[in-house]
Amino acid sequence: MKIRQGFVSNSSSSSFVVIGYLLENNEQTKILLVDTLENLTGEVLDHEEMSYEAIYNGFYELGFEFSDANMGCSYSDVDNEIFIGTVLSDNDGCEENKKASFTKVVSKVKDLSDALGVRQEPEIITGTRMC
Repeated sequence: MKIRQGFVSNSSSSSFVVIGYLLENNEQTKILLVDTLENLTGEVLDHEEMSYEAIYNGFYELGFEFSDANMGCSYSDVDNEIFIGTVLSDNDGCEENKKASFTKVVSKVKDLSDALGVRQEPEIITGTRMC
């Protein structure tokens, strides 16, 4: 007789908790995101040449999460929304008890809010996504 020990999953889903902003996926938002990267990095970027992959990589290098339905996995149920913010937890069953400092999260979201120029409250989004 075999005894299963530990967590076993055939699923390609993960649970998550993120905090940040949902923005419309349109050309104005893309311009805003490139401008935001310029504000955060101090670099001058070519707006015409910036792909969503390059934008994603830029925010990732700064410690932010950027996702949309076109990038594979998304923190939004709506295809025309982009999420930008920070991940509090993204658990595929292998990670245990991830901790996030409240002060660091608030500071990071404030920096992002200032760079984006948005004055709306950030959203905390929880759920399960299929990847």
